[in-house]
Amino acid sequence: MLYSSDNMGEYAASQELESPPGSVWEYSSGNSNILSETIQQAFENTTEYLEFPHRALFAPIGARNFVIETDATNHYVGSSYGYATGRDWAKVGLLYLNMGNWYGNQIIDSAWVAQSIVPVAESSGQYGYQFWLNQGGAFKNYSENAYWMNGFQGQQVSIHPEDDLVVVRIGVTYDQNDFPFDAWMKEIKAAAK
Repeated sequence: MLYSSDNMGEYAASQELESPPGSVWEYSSGNSNILSETIQQAFENTTEYLEFPHRALFAPIGARNFVIETDATNHYVGSSYGYATGRDWAKVGLLYLNMGNWYGNQIIDSAWVAQSIVPVAESSGQYGYQFWLNQGGAFKNYSENAYWMNGFQGQQVSIHPEDDLVVVRIGVTYDQNDFPFDAWMKEIKAAAK
């Protein structure tokens, strides 16, 4: 999908279903690319689609360094290839921490933010709308209400509402299971207090 397909969303959508929809949950980055392709249909033209995240999200929160790559058909690669500074990723985390509100300006509908962190069916509390959730107890030192965006090689933006905290990790760990996120978060929370 990522390396040899011109239209990543179309490629993902063309794959045969393994199970009936809603019966089994399994993370698939292809779903993010299907969403990116589907979203484009809401715009009059490609230029509006490509300008939208910068105009409607990044510029209002002052996140000026975001680069989101497209596939060869000008669809954003929703699963991958999004780059920004740690500070800009933190701004996106803060936007979600504040229920879509940026210093009095409602950028994302708070109802959408609330719904995005409700577990999807069959995920055992692990996943919402493009966010990983701790309701399944993945991490002992993340509260049950914590949620995060996972990036390549252990990059993470985690939102901790109960601690009023956003934590960004942009380091590289070749095997994501090798980074001690739980112990790291315990130390961060202690330092933040």
